Formats: sequence, C-alpha cells, structure tokens
Amino acid sequence: MRSHPRICVAALLTCIAACDGGGDDGITDDSTCGLVLSLAGDLNYEKSGSDDVACLSQLQSEGMDFDYLLLSGDVKQVGVAVMTVTRGATGSFPATVTVQHSDERTWTSDACTAAIDEQSFAATVEFGDRYRVHGVLDCPSPATGSGSLTIASFEFVVSVTWTG
Repeated sequence: MRSHPRICVAALLTCIAACDGGGDDGITDDSTCGLVLSLAGDLNYEKSGSDDVACLSQLQSEGMDFDYLLLSGDVKQVGVAVMTVTRGATGSFPATVTVQHSDERTWTSDACTAAIDEQSFAATVEFGDRYRVHGVLDCPSPATGSGSLTIASFEFVVSVTWTG
C-alpha cells in the first residue's frame, strides 16, 4: 500500500509470518503476527487473533511500516505506519492506518496513535535484529477515502527487523 524508496528491493520484506499459533481467540504471549480489529461504517468487519493473517514488514532503520494481509473475508489488507518510533522504544506515537477492502476500496486515517507497550528483542537475523512489537492503535477520527470507516481501538502484534 505504501512505497518507501529508502528500502532496497532485495531487502524489502523481512517477515511473512502466517498463522503463528495465536489462533482466532485473540493475541497470545507467543504471537508474532495478529490483530484484534473491529470496523464499522461503509464496512462492518471483526477479526480477532492470527488465524488467516500474514504479516509483511519492511526492514526498519527508523519508524515501523507493516501490513496485515487478511487471507479470508472482506478486508484484504490493514497497513500501519508508525514513523517516529525507534528500536526498543515504548510509549505513544503518531500513526497512520490504511484499510483495503477485497474489492479495492481504501480508507485511511492519519490521526491515529500507537500505544506500544512492548518492543522486545527476539533474535539476531541476517539483516538485523528482530523484535516482537505489541500495542494498541487508537483512531479517534473516522478513516476516509471510499466513504467513511470507524476503526475501533485495536490490539496488534507484529515482528519487525531493525537494521543498523
């Protein structure tokens, strides 16, 4: 959904992790890819956990940019950008959330806040250090684009790789 020229194509993808065992009952302590999401308005949708979810993350030198690819249902992709967060940092950060429907309609809200309560080192990998990131995204204003979409506060977990 977003393109960042600062990332070379060969190292664009750091994580595609599907269905990591969290199931559809929410996010567990060992989940590395999942979300608990509720949408209302031009699209009504609910998702809880990691069943039928794949995570896509770019290598990060600063900021986080990741996508949830939803493998079933009306929502195709949920993109999250938290561009002011740094490696290991927790707290509240401005965020942008983009939702893409399976019919290609898109809604975006750049008035969101990511409350990151965990960013823990998981492993050193080929391109850097992998971290498990957990938090809650809050978007108080409706997302706009293909109409209006209310994104309820949602819990998320993702694995990101920090470089440098």
